[in-house]
Amino acid sequence: MHPALSVIAFTTLSGAGYGLLIWLGWLIPFHRLPLPAGYAPISIVLALVLISTGLLASLAHLGRPERAWRALSQWRSSWLSREGVLAIACYVPAVLMLLASFNWIDAAHLRWLGPLAIVLALLTVFVTSMIYASLRTIPAWYQPLVPALYIGFALASGCLLAVFMLSIFVPVERLRMPMFTAVISNTLAWLIQLFYWHRLDQLQVPRAASAVALDATVRVRSFEKPHSEDSFVTREMVFRFARERAPRLRWLALISGTLLSFICIVLATFVSARFTAAAMLLACIWQLLGIFVSRWLFFAEARHVVSSYYEVDARH
Repeated sequence: MHPALSVIAFTTLSGAGYGLLIWLGWLIPFHRLPLPAGYAPISIVLALVLISTGLLASLAHLGRPERAWRALSQWRSSWLSREGVLAIACYVPAVLMLLASFNWIDAAHLRWLGPLAIVLALLTVFVTSMIYASLRTIPAWYQPLVPALYIGFALASGCLLAVFMLSIFVPVERLRMPMFTAVISNTLAWLIQLFYWHRLDQLQVPRAASAVALDATVRVRSFEKPHSEDSFVTREMVFRFARERAPRLRWLALISGTLLSFICIVLATFVSARFTAAAMLLACIWQLLGIFVSRWLFFAEARHVVSSYYEVDARH
C-alpha cells in the first residue's frame, strides 16, 4: 500500500509519547530513589508534546479534518473511534500527574494516576495497532504480531526517551541500569520486527487465480486491463516501490534502530559527563529514524487483496 507520511509520523511520534508516558507512570510514583527535581514535569510535557504532535499529524491525513470529532461517536464498532476516545482520555492522568509534579495537587494521587496512565497509554497503542490488525483484506497486517510490534516499539522508544531525560539531570553512574533496560527493550522490539518480516516473507499473497476460484498455481491473465489509466486503487493499494527495495530499507532500519543507537548509548557511558545527554539524544534520534523506516515499510510492503486483480507479482 502507498504509505502516507502523516500516518507514519503519527504512529512513530505518538507511540514514543505513549511509551514515555508508560515509563513515567511507573517511575514517578514508584521509583525507589527520589527523582531529580524538574525531571517529572519536563518529561511529562515531552510526552504530551509527542502525543499531540502525532495526533495533529494524523489529522493531516483526513480529507475533512474539521469533522474528525464525529469519528468519536462510533466507538462501539470502530477501532479508529476507540483510538480517538482513548487518546483524549490519556490526557487526563497525564495532566493531573503534571499538576502533582508541581505540587498543585496532592502528590499522593500519583499512586493511582501512574497506573491509570500506564493502562490508558497501553490500551491506546493497542487500539491503534488494531486499526490495521483487524483488516482481513491485508494479510500482512491481519496477525497478532502487529499489536506486539506497536507496543514493543512504543515501550522501546519511550524507555530511551526516559533515559535521555535522566541523563540531563543525573550522573552517568546512575544511568547504567536505565541504559541496560533501554537496550533490552529496544532489542526485544527489533526481534519482534525481525520475526514480523520473516512472517511477512512467508505469507502466500493472493493471486489473480484465487479471484476466479482456481488453484493459486494456475496462471491467469486478464483479457483487458481494468483501467486505461492509473486510478485511486492502483495508486494507493498497489505499491511496488517498497517491494523492489525492501531488503536495503530493512537493513537501513535495523542498522539505524539498533547498531547506531547502541553505539551512542555505549559512547554515553565513556564520554565526559557534559556530553552524555548529547550522546543519548543521538541514540534517540537513530532509534526513531529506524522505527520510522520500519513503519514506512509496514505500510509500503503490505499488499491489499485487490492487487490480485491487477496482476501484480508479489516478487516486485
